Amino acid sequence: ADAQGCSNFSPCIAHLITATSTPAAYASTRILCFCYRYRKMQRASCVCVISLCAVIFGVDAETNDNEDMNDMVWAEESELVKDWLVHAGIAARHCDFTTLVEKDLTSGSFHSQYRHQPFVVRGATEEWPGVEQGRFQRDTFLTEHGDVPIDLIGSVDAAIFGPGAGRRENLSDYLKRMRNSSADYMVFDQSQGSLARRLRSDWTYPSAISFRRSTGPFFSMGGPGAGLSMHTHGETWLGLAFGQKIWLVWPPDGAPDNETYWKLAVLPLREVFRQHALPSEDRPLVCVQRAGDIVYLPEFWWNATMKLGECVGVGDQS
Repeated sequence: ADAQGCSNFSPCIAHLITATSTPAAYASTRILCFCYRYRKMQRASCVCVISLCAVIFGVDAETNDNEDMNDMVWAEESELVKDWLVHAGIAARHCDFTTLVEKDLTSGSFHSQYRHQPFVVRGATEEWPGVEQGRFQRDTFLTEHGDVPIDLIGSVDAAIFGPGAGRRENLSDYLKRMRNSSADYMVFDQSQGSLARRLRSDWTYPSAISFRRSTGPFFSMGGPGAGLSMHTHGETWLGLAFGQKIWLVWPPDGAPDNETYWKLAVLPLREVFRQHALPSEDRPLVCVQRAGDIVYLPEFWWNATMKLGECVGVGDQS
């Protein structure tokens, strides 16, 4: 598998090769390597094809390797989160932000047209080197960065006290906890040794977006339901390499009334959805950010966020 240039996918492929040493299995491996290496199909689809090959070529289905395979990939949007969106009346691909593609966004248009409004750039992270080469996958984080300490923040603590109110632990420990249960903490790591800096060659700063000053890139990660209660900060962009995330935003002078504000500031957004507590008046702009998208938010816009599945992203703030 490594010889075919598929080192980031080698555990899955190696399982197929060792289980069935047949010409057909070898040919399937070559096809899978091509698909994965040149992004002709998504990783999850490749895993499905491998499973199908395992059945066709006689691999024992009763193997514990299935658990290992599941541990290698990110979890998609949860059914529980889908229910919350349905109750809130939000479509899976809904977005009130201005929607752009990369060719629409230049340095000139950013400053003259778009800087003072939220917008989303579709497909902007798909050509990040780390996305194209599979280095944002879960198994890569576990094997190459598992011992890296990361900063975590809680949904309410962060909104009230800022990012420094969180705690610190190794990435591998957090990944296990994120997968098993906890949505209370998410990764927001802007430290000097953050993964955003360690992975600097794997992502590309959007050339059209420029801040007057930057606080430095940050690395973002979390599981379904994780997010931040209502808060505000300087201008921000965030690119998602995997997953989906929902944004609720209000302009600086258009925040909801006091009762709604405190409800949104104290409750995690998943509780707001669960209790049908979205304001009926002064309704926020809502956007579902998908993998491949970069979202930009101007400074001092009020926002609350929630991850709809396991999410990985990189961004910057002023």
